[in-house]
Amino acid sequence: MQKESRNPVEKAKNAAVEVLLHNSRGPCKGFFRTAGWGYPEPYTRDIMISALGILVSGNEQLIQALRMVLEERAETLHSSMDRFTIKGGRQHRHVHEGLVVRHKPYYAAWSYKIFSSERFDLLGNSLAILSGIASPSRTNELVTWIEAECKAFKENGELAFDLPPNFFPYIKPGDPEWRPRYEEYNRPGEYHNGGIWPFICGFYIAALIAAGRHRLAEKKLNMLTKLVRPACRNKVEYRFNEWLRAQDGTPQGQDCETWSAAMYLYAAHCVEQNKTPFFDEIRKS
Repeated sequence: MQKESRNPVEKAKNAAVEVLLHNSRGPCKGFFRTAGWGYPEPYTRDIMISALGILVSGNEQLIQALRMVLEERAETLHSSMDRFTIKGGRQHRHVHEGLVVRHKPYYAAWSYKIFSSERFDLLGNSLAILSGIASPSRTNELVTWIEAECKAFKENGELAFDLPPNFFPYIKPGDPEWRPRYEEYNRPGEYHNGGIWPFICGFYIAALIAAGRHRLAEKKLNMLTKLVRPACRNKVEYRFNEWLRAQDGTPQGQDCETWSAAMYLYAAHCVEQNKTPFFDEIRKS
């Protein structure tokens, strides 16, 4: 066990590494498990996202466990990635123009032929900033818009903390997108329908660094540090749970999520170094 630090961020970083070390060898052929107890499976999507935090941690045991996930498919992945390169001033066929929302600084959640949703998706827009898809001027407007919207949500009681939900405005009963099962599994401010996801907040904090908003990123990291502590089921100090209810911040889903812990490490590293490793190079190119 690493020595505790009086600095809350350092203490949370140490706890995140402990969670990742615990998860680094799961029951499925020794691959990373997705969560400490709830998800023993190695969800490749989650682990690839977690790679950002694992790599900046510098922990060789974690990096070796990540390497196991990548072996035999790395070559295929590398050969496929070139088709996703997007550069400013040039329209590519795989960039759907329907994602641009008129008179709004953000990109729509999705668009398919004549169908689309103009609701806001935090992860997608954070990636647009980090990757350089969003221009510097759009990035500045986008961050300002997000913060203004969150302030309004707090004022009307739909958001308890100073971190943005993953998706808004929430889908509510009576909206065309509402489904009967949402009443039980996806209520407003919960899960995919506006829950606060620590791993996505990690991307947003990194995006703030990319936007040159260091002071705001530091403020968000301090808030995230408080939110990764409560546990759903297990009595330990830090649990890096799956998501939190937007209206009151109660932890939901599984504890000890690999991507929650890893993206906390990545966000903390970005704030400390005032850089966004791996994405800095993408934006420059």
